[in-house]
Order: sequence, then C-alpha cells, then structure tokens
Amino acid sequence: EMGLTCKKNNNIKVNGPKYLIKKNEETHTESSHKYSIKSCKNVANEAGWKIKKTWVDNKKLFSVHCLDLR
Repeated sequence: EMGLTCKKNNNIKVNGPKYLIKKNEETHTESSHKYSIKSCKNVANEAGWKIKKTWVDNKKLFSVHCLDLR
C-alpha cells in the first residue's frame, strides 16, 4: 500500500469539482496486488474492463496493464 501525506492545505480541481486536502491528510495512491496476467485479465473482465495493453519485465515477474471499458 502506498500513500501521500499533504504538507499543507491544498485546494485541487479534478474535472470541475474542487476539493480541499488538509495538512497532514493522507491520500491513498496505490494498492499492489499479485496476480498472473491471466488472473488480472479475469478480474478486469469481471469488473467491466478489458486489457488494452500489457507491459512486462524481461523475466515476466512484473506487469503493468492499460485497461479500457468493454
């Protein structure tokens, strides 16, 4: 699990709405789960997504997937 802690109050705008992130507020930025490429494809499909592109390291131990709506 990864996250960021805000060092000061910040107002941010995301697609129109504005949000206040208060000083010392933590924002969750990443969840790391271990799946095979096939398992990842199945999880994505069950959630209504499809794998558009997959990148792997030379040993195929790690992968990053670009998802698109089905």
